[in-house]
Amino acid sequence: MGGGAVSSPHTLQEAKPGADSEGEYDWAQFLPRVQLSREEHDTLLDVFFKFFSSWCFRTEPEEFLIDMRKYLTATYLGQRRGDANDSSQDALTSPSVDHHDAQSDAPIKVPKVAHYTPMLHNSILALALAYSDNPYLSRLKTRALFANQAKRYLEAECARPSLACVHALGYLASYYSGQGEQNLGFLFFGMSVRMSQARKFPSSQGCLRISDR
Repeated sequence: MGGGAVSSPHTLQEAKPGADSEGEYDWAQFLPRVQLSREEHDTLLDVFFKFFSSWCFRTEPEEFLIDMRKYLTATYLGQRRGDANDSSQDALTSPSVDHHDAQSDAPIKVPKVAHYTPMLHNSILALALAYSDNPYLSRLKTRALFANQAKRYLEAECARPSLACVHALGYLASYYSGQGEQNLGFLFFGMSVRMSQARKFPSSQGCLRISDR
């Protein structure tokens, strides 16, 4: 499948402010450090939304991209300051969803969004890389880096379940099932179901408590 032949009305370029400016936010801020270009990233998301998530319509592409922009724009300033003050790998890829300004240690206010989290972003790419024409990206070893990165955020995100968290766990289930790891697939699918049934699901994130349905 040629990456250049893919097109979609919902693209990352449309969803980000200043489509020609790379300085608006760091699109790879919460991703593992691999040889993945911005063009490859955007194309793989496009392919994923066309040929995978369209089945059962689990993730709405435009809403994901809009919320991705909001989330990463809000965390970009603190990340940039962190780069200047601490070059350690842990500081750059902290699994915590509570982001802080590296200069003042004050919390960075991340907007409440229903359709994007770092765990969801990595879970999607763990699946989407299978569609790549680049052998380095499509190999299981590289895809596993994204699955493992997604799991780094698992406890923090499950502590505050969101629609994006439910989808991320479902995609991890698909990832493991696709590798023949059926037990792990059922494990993550079960976690996804449980998160969708969390009684304190924030309605402000586009979800209602089960008891209110």
